[in-house]
Amino acid sequence: MIYIVETIKLGFQQAGKLAFLGLTVGVIAGWVGLFTVDSAEQIASLSAKIFLSMALILPVALIVLIYLDLQSQNREHYLVLSRALSQLSVAGIFGAIFASFLFLMGAAQIPAVFGQKNAAEIAQALYPAIGWQKLILVLISTVGLALVVAVWGNRQAKKLIEPD
Repeated sequence: MIYIVETIKLGFQQAGKLAFLGLTVGVIAGWVGLFTVDSAEQIASLSAKIFLSMALILPVALIVLIYLDLQSQNREHYLVLSRALSQLSVAGIFGAIFASFLFLMGAAQIPAVFGQKNAAEIAQALYPAIGWQKLILVLISTVGLALVVAVWGNRQAKKLIEPD
C-alpha cells in the first residue's frame, strides 16, 4: 500500500513540474501576444499556435525528468514496470491537464495585467481558438510518450542496477 501512495505522490510531483512548464509557456505566449498583436482575437489566435508547442515541450520535459531520476537515487522507482507505468500515467495525465489550465491562465492574464486588455475577452477568444482538438493532442502526446518512457526508464534502471 505504501508503494501505491509513494508512486502517486511522485507522479503528482512530476505533474507539478509539467504544470509549471505550462504556466511558463503561457506567460511567454501572453507576452508575445501583448507585444505583437492588438485585439483579443489576435492574441488568442497567436496563443493557440504557441499552445500547440506544448504537444512537444511536455513530452520532452518528461524525458528529461526521467533521465534525471535515473541518474539520482530515484532510479529504484523504475525497477518495477507497473510502478513506472503508474507513476508516469499520473504525471502525464495530470501534468497535461494542469499545464493546459495554467497555460490558459498565463496567456490570458499577462496581456490583461500589463497591456490593459480585457482578460474576459481574451479568455473567451482563447477557449475556442485552442479548442478540444489541440487540448486532446497535448494530452495524448504527453500520456503516450509517458508510457513509452516508463518502459524505457524501467530498462535503463535495470541496466544501472544490474549491469551485464
